[in-house]
Amino acid sequence: PKWHLEQYPTSAHLAARMLYTAESMYSDICDSSVLDLGTGAGMLAIASAMMGAGHVTAVDIDPDALAVCRENLRECECEELVDLVHADLG
Repeated sequence: PKWHLEQYPTSAHLAARMLYTAESMYSDICDSSVLDLGTGAGMLAIASAMMGAGHVTAVDIDPDALAVCRENLRECECEELVDLVHADLG
């Protein structure tokens, strides 16, 4: 993590609860468009793709974080399902 970018990991438990709630209570994942701002390693983007999101876009200001995300997408065989964007949205 880079402190000046306020990077911190999202725990697997928190990510799972967030996505479970978004889908079970609001039907906001399956067949939906998902935007993961500050994607970091891509945990939420990858999980959304695996849950059947219609389209996933993952955005981060840090090219190093996007490189990690890209590798995680490859390992999870999801690289075709998530668009990565390098951008400063601040």
